[in-house]
Amino acid sequence: MGTLKERGHLYGPVDVCFENISKIASIILGKNISTYDAAMLHAITKMVRTTSSRSHSDNFVDAIR
Repeated sequence: MGTLKERGHLYGPVDVCFENISKIASIILGKNISTYDAAMLHAITKMVRTTSSRSHSDNFVDAIR
């Protein structure tokens, strides 16, 4: 099974994950955070992590998910 498929089995569908992230972030920040915003923040987090751990492929795999 491919890594992306494994992640789906572990964490559920990516669209549901970003929907849940956007709902929680909207409550915490007190303003609307879209699923697109949540996905962009996730990608930014992964990019930042690669600067300190380039050999950890998980960051790259998650970024393309």
